Amino acid sequence: MSWNLPKNTGILTIHGAVLPTGTEGELVLFGGDEHWSSQAEGVGDFRKTRVYDVATDDIVGAAIPSPDSDVFCSGHAFTSDGRLLIVGGTSKWPEGDDAHVHGLDFLGHKRCWLYNPRERTWTEASQMLPQPGRTVGGGRWYPGAVTVANGDVMTFFGHLTQEDFRHRNTTPERYSVYGNSWTRFPQMCEPIEPENGNRFLMFARVFQLPDANLFFPPGCRSIIPL
Repeated sequence: MSWNLPKNTGILTIHGAVLPTGTEGELVLFGGDEHWSSQAEGVGDFRKTRVYDVATDDIVGAAIPSPDSDVFCSGHAFTSDGRLLIVGGTSKWPEGDDAHVHGLDFLGHKRCWLYNPRERTWTEASQMLPQPGRTVGGGRWYPGAVTVANGDVMTFFGHLTQEDFRHRNTTPERYSVYGNSWTRFPQMCEPIEPENGNRFLMFARVFQLPDANLFFPPGCRSIIPL
């Protein structure tokens, strides 16, 4: 079976996920505010969610309330209860170099959301943790996310909030869907990258092995024990 999305979804679709709902499946499409205020669908929010129904080959007509934080360039993975966890996103689009001395990045944030495909609703989840030893910082723009065996979600890397001293978020975090809470793991590598190293490992790819450990291909540690 093959299909194509309608030519005009009405949004700039940056992210999409295949859902178990609908007679032949659905896709949730989302992206953020496009960094263009006149494109916003509401005042002061980022209503940019659409659902594509494979059976009808069309966008679902019902309005779907969306997160009020910008999920542009977030990470996402399914939890054990079938909801889609959205991790971080964009807090600011710097006009020039930011405090982290990167030239081509946006600033991240700590807010997270759960999308319920059966109810077609978003619920805000607990925020990720701040920079270790501080009450501010943390956050992720372009993070990696992976579902682990018990249905929790691990997230890795990504660019930080303005308040963070680091160049990249080097402390993995694990989300417990039943506790609605985050746990910080030990730092994977140095937060200030070497001149010839990777910048901040955008959308880091991580895979779970049969022994339940996580395999992380590029740079830093290759095996992450859980």
